[in-house]
This record gives sequence, C-alpha cells and structure tokens, in this order.
Amino acid sequence: MAKLSTRIMRVARRIAAMPRKAVTFPFTERRTSDRPPVFIVGCPRSGTTLLRQILDSHSRIACPGETWFLIGLLEQLRNPFFVSGLRSLNVEREEAVQNIRAYTLHYYETFLHRVGKARWADKTPLYVNYCKEILEVFGDVRFVHLLRHGMDVVQSMQERPWFDLIPGGSDPDPLKRLEAAARVWMQTTDGFAAFEKAHPGLCHTVRFEELTARPEPVVRRVLEFLEEPWEPAILNYQAFPHSGSGDPKTPRHDAIRPNSARYSSWPPEHQLAIRTMLEAHLHRNGYSVPG
Repeated sequence: MAKLSTRIMRVARRIAAMPRKAVTFPFTERRTSDRPPVFIVGCPRSGTTLLRQILDSHSRIACPGETWFLIGLLEQLRNPFFVSGLRSLNVEREEAVQNIRAYTLHYYETFLHRVGKARWADKTPLYVNYCKEILEVFGDVRFVHLLRHGMDVVQSMQERPWFDLIPGGSDPDPLKRLEAAARVWMQTTDGFAAFEKAHPGLCHTVRFEELTARPEPVVRRVLEFLEEPWEPAILNYQAFPHSGSGDPKTPRHDAIRPNSARYSSWPPEHQLAIRTMLEAHLHRNGYSVPG
C-alpha cells in the first residue's frame, strides 16, 4: 500500500509539472475586436444605460445589456478562498488570468460576430469594482466612467427592485436605506477615482449632468477618447434596436432627460443627514451641496 501511494504521488507531481494551455473553444465563429474593448462602468443609477444605448447605436460598436458573469470569474483573482482553492490545483495566477481571458473572449467575440460589428463593449455598472482585474485580464482596454450627483443617485437607487439586496437596503428605517445607498455611491466613486489616478490614459469620466444637458459635445469627446468617428445619428438612439438589461425606461423616453432632484421630497432631517454624509465626497467630485 505504501509503494502504491508513493507511485500515485509521483504521477500526481508529474501531471502538475506538465505544461498547460489556456482554455480554447474550437469551431466557433468569432470576431476579434479591432480596437481595445470598452467597459462602461459607474455607480448604479448614474446613466450607464443611456450612454450604453448611444454607443451601441454606433455602426462599429456593439454593447450588450448588463452581462454580470465576469464578477464570478474575476473573484478567482481576488477572493482569498478562490485563490487558495486554485493553488491547491497547482493553478497559479497567470494561468487563471489566461483562462479567464479565453473564456470571456469566447462570449464577447462570438457576440461581436453575430451582430456584425467591429468592436465590443460592455455596460455592467458594478464592474467599476473590478477595473484592476479587468485590466489584468484584457490588457489593452478602455474605461468610460459615468458620474452623477450623489443625492440623485441615492434617490434613484431607492426605486429599483434590486435595492433590497445591497447591505442595509432592506432596513425598515427609511433613513438607514438612504444611508446604505449613499455608502455605495461613495465607495464606487472613491474606488474608480483611485484607479483613474493610476491609469489616466485608459479612463474617461462622463458627468451625467453634462451628458443630458449637452449630449453632442459630451459624446463627441467620448468617441475621441475611444478613437472612433463621430456619427450624429447615434444621439437618436431610440431608433436603433438594443438587447439586454438596463434601465427599461431609457429606450422609451422621447428625449434625453436630466436629473429630477426628487431628493427634495425627502423629510428635511433626511436631506440634512445625507447632505452631511456626502458633503466631502460631493466637493471632491466637483458637485455643489444642495442647501
């Protein structure tokens, strides 16, 4: 029995030492993006769906609805339990990165082939928390970040059916729910600001307020950043078909709509509490504090 165990261990060590190739998906029709892929990110309720549908209307850019699947894959590079589990299989970080890249490109490039465009993009707001890992996996990539006034985001988040899923989102106290949304806004804006500071050439931030007030010059700057030609028809994004999830109201709007400032309907003490909570972050991001 001891000799058998020794032989098994020797075989296992030989298998572990064998060179491994990244995952491949043969016999699938795919199209490689001819320019760096684009990730539209930001705190939820910041206008990512609007920009996604505008860019998806471009003749060269294909941007589906929210994909979400990357989070589970990228956690393999972040979650210590996942990292430890892969190492127990003798899978180091570089191999995991290669496999995640191969796996995700299979989906994105197959999608690009099916829609017949030249460049793929992704609009999943919460990928804003995984920019570092996305850059590690894809290498040459561009990030377009949507930024919106925190008070408007806090109000808008309350209206979404998924809000109960965030920490504190199901609290029976209305003020606690507002505070929970405010924390999400602060965390996501702080996180992207740090990433943008480290990688300024890969990032472009769009303010929702400017996008809705002056869409053409704002979208022109986005396309210049992406090195794509201007196409005036994309501002009429409602005329183009768009698949996938996002804000269901966006394609039904007859015009681009600005902030509603519905937070002014909160009880005065709630307005004061959230203004105080967000004040430093609002100033840091160039926003005024409503008084």
